[in-house]
Amino acid sequence: MISVFANFRINNQERLHLFKLSFNSIKNDPNFDNWVINCRGDYKTHVENILREALGDKLIFSSKESKKGWFYDSSEMLKNLKNHFVFFWIEDHVKISNHFINISELKDLENNDVDYLQYSFTHSA
Repeated sequence: MISVFANFRINNQERLHLFKLSFNSIKNDPNFDNWVINCRGDYKTHVENILREALGDKLIFSSKESKKGWFYDSSEMLKNLKNHFVFFWIEDHVKISNHFINISELKDLENNDVDYLQYSFTHSA
């Protein structure tokens, strides 16, 4: 199975709208069984309520914003990841296909020691 990891800021209506679109596009994926989410910003309570209602005990939620920064706070969250595979959720990206990944493909990734599978164009050079 796959852990979902995110540490994002939702601080205006537009970002909240994009978060909702993105979440609705991935929330029912049966492979996602552990959600480790940190949300900062003016809408963090609203985001938490949406996630808790949909995910129940699959969710580990926090709203840390230490003075040590995003990277430090993210590294503190890693202990809550329960799976070999981690989906780094970018909250303003929307899944546009019915297919994401299946168990057979996860096994192929594991058997071939794949460390990283890019799903977003934003990381392209």
